[in-house]
Amino acid sequence: MTDDTDTSPGDTHVTAWVRLFRRSQEILQAVEQALKAEGLPNLSVYDLLLELRRASPDGVRPYELQSRMLIPQYNMSRLIERVEKEGL
Repeated sequence: MTDDTDTSPGDTHVTAWVRLFRRSQEILQAVEQALKAEGLPNLSVYDLLLELRRASPDGVRPYELQSRMLIPQYNMSRLIERVEKEGL
């Protein structure tokens, strides 16, 4: 008798997910390297700039950016400082 309530992913689904995740990481790494080679900021900077653009006219607090971008607070502080320093 089979259990029709089992919703766990099968091997095919897990394999597909792992391949997709690994490939996405490879693509992101390639993009980061290409940006660096051209002397451009990394993707985190562009993500921050996008979130700042999407913010309300009243602005956005660093902790709000942190939760939207899903990066640790210490990285957010460094990122904001770097963007300010570079005048972006």
